[in-house]
Amino acid sequence: MTAAGTRTELPVEPAERGSGWGWKLRVLALVLVFALITLTRSHLVDIPIKDPHGKLFTHKILSTAEMLLVFVAVLSIGDAAYDDGKQNQSDEESEVPKPISG
Repeated sequence: MTAAGTRTELPVEPAERGSGWGWKLRVLALVLVFALITLTRSHLVDIPIKDPHGKLFTHKILSTAEMLLVFVAVLSIGDAAYDDGKQNQSDEESEVPKPISG
């Protein structure tokens, strides 16, 4: 440190631990667990993994698109209301006279 208390050297980056395969193996393990859960639930509810003629997929993609549209609309309305409230608040604050310091 200098006399003024500022740092003169840059922080040292920590040494890289491991080979980088650790996170890949954890992601692979997570994918395998989800695959096992999918296969188990598919067997329990007696719905095959393959969707014959896309009946389930077509219905799900439509309902997902509808939910996304509703989510975006609600989010946009909420964001607009928040911005409007913030704008009104700053307008009210600007009307208050500021004290003169002297």
